[in-house]
Amino acid sequence: MIRTAGQVLEATAIASIEYAVDHLKVPLFLILGHEQCGAVTAAIAHEGPVAGNIGLLLGKIQPAIAKARQLNIPAEDMVETVTDLHLQELAQQVLQESEIIRRAVAEGRLRLVIAKYQMASGLVQLQNADFQG
Repeated sequence: MIRTAGQVLEATAIASIEYAVDHLKVPLFLILGHEQCGAVTAAIAHEGPVAGNIGLLLGKIQPAIAKARQLNIPAEDMVETVTDLHLQELAQQVLQESEIIRRAVAEGRLRLVIAKYQMASGLVQLQNADFQG
């Protein structure tokens, strides 16, 4: 399990996933977000640059925010829509940045699943049960 605010992935997190895939032969890679994400909420609320490493983290969520704005998502749906879009982008990111993960998915040795935890009900909602890119 690798946990980061906003489900943001950097090289060391991806390297840890690669180790699990390549050396431990894990068959499942679950990207799990959650509703009412504080990092997503903060990224939406902060227009412009934010100081320090928090700014780097919030900046990684900005592409999903831009996409949601292009879709004219209502303000009350923005956090959940951005979270959903960001989870999809994370799956794309790991496939683009990791030959090990990309090859394992293509060969059927690794199943890449995207899901979102519903905090109110405790249920996990599958968004993509077999992401291929």
